[in-house]
Amino acid sequence: MDISEFMNQLGQADLNSFVKILEALKEARLKGFSHIEYFGYHKGTGNIFCSLEDNITIYSGFGCDAFYSPSDDENKEFNSLDELVEYLKK
Repeated sequence: MDISEFMNQLGQADLNSFVKILEALKEARLKGFSHIEYFGYHKGTGNIFCSLEDNITIYSGFGCDAFYSPSDDENKEFNSLDELVEYLKK
């Protein structure tokens, strides 16, 4: 899917979530996490998400702040990238 198809399916709250994800992605890149595997929108949950190569998924729904989870266990949720990184080190 190209970026225009992706953006055209988003409503106003989704666009706010998209901005939250971009801000979180900017922080992740500053910390050395830069390779994006997948960027998408889950219609069932309303979440915009970005999966990074390092087992990191960043997501936001309905314009709320971004959350972080391990890509292989999305039932775990962290408020910050640092919290997730510490969890992944265990």
